[in-house]
Amino acid sequence: MNLENRYYYEEGLIIDRRKIGDGDLILLFYGKEKGKYWVKAPGALKIKNRLRGKVEVITFGKGYFVKRKELDLLINWEVIERFIDIKKDVDTFIYVTSYIKRAEKFLPEGVKDKEIFDLLYSFLKEVRKTNTNILGDIFLIKLWQKLGFLPFIPTICAKCGKKLNSNEKLLLDIKDYKVYCLSCNNLDMEMDLEVINKYNEILIYDFKYIVEPNRIVDFEEIKNLMPILIKRIEQEV
Repeated sequence: MNLENRYYYEEGLIIDRRKIGDGDLILLFYGKEKGKYWVKAPGALKIKNRLRGKVEVITFGKGYFVKRKELDLLINWEVIERFIDIKKDVDTFIYVTSYIKRAEKFLPEGVKDKEIFDLLYSFLKEVRKTNTNILGDIFLIKLWQKLGFLPFIPTICAKCGKKLNSNEKLLLDIKDYKVYCLSCNNLDMEMDLEVINKYNEILIYDFKYIVEPNRIVDFEEIKNLMPILIKRIEQEV
C-alpha cells in the first residue's frame, strides 16, 4: 500500500465508543462513504491528546484516518455538530442512545448506504423538535424497511378476500405479514385496522414528512404494534 492510499478523510457519526488500554478508545463510526465500522482513537482520553473531548457519542464530524490491517486509526477529528440539545438532557440522551444501540445491531459492517446515514442523522435532528416518544419507533420501522425486513401488510383478509373497514378489528399473522377477518381465523393477535394502516403509511412516506409536529401525533397508535415487530425482526437476525 503506497503512502497516498494509507490515509483518507470521512464524514460521519460516532454512534458508540469503548475504552481500551491506557487512555485509548474504540469508536463505532457510521460514515457517508464506508457505512458502519470500528476505528481506534489512540490516546483519546489523555489530557494533551488532540482528540480529547471531541470524540463523544452522538457527534457528527469529519475524521482523518490511517488504514490498518485490523482497526483503522483516527488521527484527527473535526466536530461539525455535537447535538448539544440531546446531551444536555439526561432522559433525552438515554432515549436516543437506546434507539441507536437497538438500530446498530441490524446494520451490516462496511456497507455504504447514504439513505441509512441520512435516516440516522435525521433522527438525531428531529429528536430536538418533538416531545413524543413515538419518534424512535418510527425511526426503527423506517430503518427495518430500508434493510429489507418489513413489507407492506395488506388490509384484505388473506382467506376470504374481504376488504376490512376502518372500524373493524382484525387478526394479524406477523409471521407472514397477513391479516384475517375475525371469522376466518383463530389467531390470538387481535389488532385494530387503523394500526395496520398507520404502519403502511410509515412505509410509504419519507421519515421527515411523517415526523413533522402536526403529523407525528397521528401515529401514536403504532406503539401497539412495536413489541410484535421487534420480536419478529429479532428472529431474523
